[in-house]
Amino acid sequence: MLFRSGVLPLYRDMARLGGLRLRSGATWEEFARVTSAALEGVAMRHVVDAELSAIERATGPDGAQQTWNAGALIFESLFVSYFEADPNRVVSADLSTWHR
Repeated sequence: MLFRSGVLPLYRDMARLGGLRLRSGATWEEFARVTSAALEGVAMRHVVDAELSAIERATGPDGAQQTWNAGALIFESLFVSYFEADPNRVVSADLSTWHR
């Protein structure tokens, strides 16, 4: 619980800076709970599967390969599924460009 309460302000600030808002029906507490559980699980699994820290993805400029870890992949997926552009903000991150 302490971890989740500590990261909630960070998540809110990240969303605000990116011009994003939670999707309808989602809550900050739920997002924090789900991301915490997923990242804690992958951290435990990483101990027995080092390949989780070297996943190649074509996310660099012009589709260049970049190395990601499983925690980053999970967080990105959850972030994209929980957030959307805030129509009340002048500038918003275009999440549709994150997955091609």
